[in-house]
Amino acid sequence: MARSSIMTRWPHYILATLMAAFASSLSWFTVTAFHKLNIHRFDLGNVEQVMWNLVHGRGFVMTDPYGTAEMTRFAFHADPFLIFLAPFYAIWPHAETLIVLQVVALTAAIPATFLLGRRVVGSIAAGLAFAVATTISAPLLWSGIQPLHAVTFAVPLILWGGYFALQKKYVAAAILLGLAMLTKEQVGLSVAMFGAFLWWRRRDWRWGPWLTVIPAVYALTMFFVVLPALAPTTTAYQSAYGETASSVVSHVLRQPVEAVKDVIGPANVKPVMQLVASFGGLALFSPISLAALPDIVINGLSDKIQQRDIRFHYHGSLLPWLIIGAAFGWSWFAGRMKRYSPRAKHLLLCGWLIGSAAVISFQYGPLPGTPNSWLRFATWGNRYAPIVREYAATLPPETAVSVTNNVGAQFAGRAELYSFPYGLDRADVVVVWRNHGQTVVSTEAENAAALELLRRSPEWRIVRDDSDLTILARQVAETNGAR
Repeated sequence: MARSSIMTRWPHYILATLMAAFASSLSWFTVTAFHKLNIHRFDLGNVEQVMWNLVHGRGFVMTDPYGTAEMTRFAFHADPFLIFLAPFYAIWPHAETLIVLQVVALTAAIPATFLLGRRVVGSIAAGLAFAVATTISAPLLWSGIQPLHAVTFAVPLILWGGYFALQKKYVAAAILLGLAMLTKEQVGLSVAMFGAFLWWRRRDWRWGPWLTVIPAVYALTMFFVVLPALAPTTTAYQSAYGETASSVVSHVLRQPVEAVKDVIGPANVKPVMQLVASFGGLALFSPISLAALPDIVINGLSDKIQQRDIRFHYHGSLLPWLIIGAAFGWSWFAGRMKRYSPRAKHLLLCGWLIGSAAVISFQYGPLPGTPNSWLRFATWGNRYAPIVREYAATLPPETAVSVTNNVGAQFAGRAELYSFPYGLDRADVVVVWRNHGQTVVSTEAENAAALELLRRSPEWRIVRDDSDLTILARQVAETNGAR
């Protein structure tokens, strides 16, 4: 009886092992990297400040990282999904809470891919192959070690939403896909294309129209109404083609050849093919993969090179559609391998899927022992990390700080968080660490000039000043807790 139970449940044991390994290793890495100062204000610190403001009743706001004004988070992204993280942050208000939440969310993608593979292909072996490929896939691993971005939560939400939609459990699917839409402005466009797939291919005339029209209207409202009204500056992709969503569309219509070249050019196609290859290229054989098209186009029109690099979070809402497409691509291939027995088909396709994921992960992923291993960011002995973290712990949240990007995440739990050299007339404390990642909003020369003026000013007291780290406290800030 016991042996029979083990034989029946062995897929679940494998699944649990994969999830435990993924969650524990990524949680350890990201938390340790954060403690070593290798996770910065962009973007963890920005998100934590929004969380801090939310739980203190100050609204969905943050300090402009490029200035001194307090502004709504909608000035940068339509990601109100972050509000759902606030209760967890309220329980334990630390950046580590947000880091682990993101890892847990990504871990939930593993059972979703198992169920999708089993549902679409009709095989437990296929489900396990998708679960293994997901666990070791380069894009998912990069998503896990790049906290924190609301759009990363779209990965499990879309996968589970897609699974429930295929199961015809449309209420659950609509809720999950609706939550995914709240992670970033363009996700609604992808959900709309998925709805069109259900409408067209599945002949679902009840839910297909709703899952097409409502997401499209929401996304277009964010792009053409909400974000232009609240954004102080243009976004990166808009700066290449216009200052508003309307001008971007106008530019593309006037010069379509230029836009097409950017979208299908090698700089944009390469990362997309890396994502597709992570799951054996199977997504190319399913029309459902077209739901990834909005993100592909937006990334292609951007002049921000990070949007065309799988190491960054911009593929967050693109990846799950390719995974779902890969499951359908597997089914398409299996139906045409008539010369092979069912067992041989599964062995070949399982080996192909897992092997492809392993090769791409080795070539482009962050795992230890690979060319792009990020293990050093968790094991590197940074002698300044305990100094910065201990000093940050002494400052009460009402202390205004102006800090470089590379230490910004350590000081994010407060109302006033300025990017050095901004906010010097308002800050009580200045922290400058002259190391990788210090310059995002200014140059090293500008930082050095601003710091030299502060050193000479009688208003500022030097707390620490050596070759790499400078900490200054305003003399009148002593009563605010700056020491």
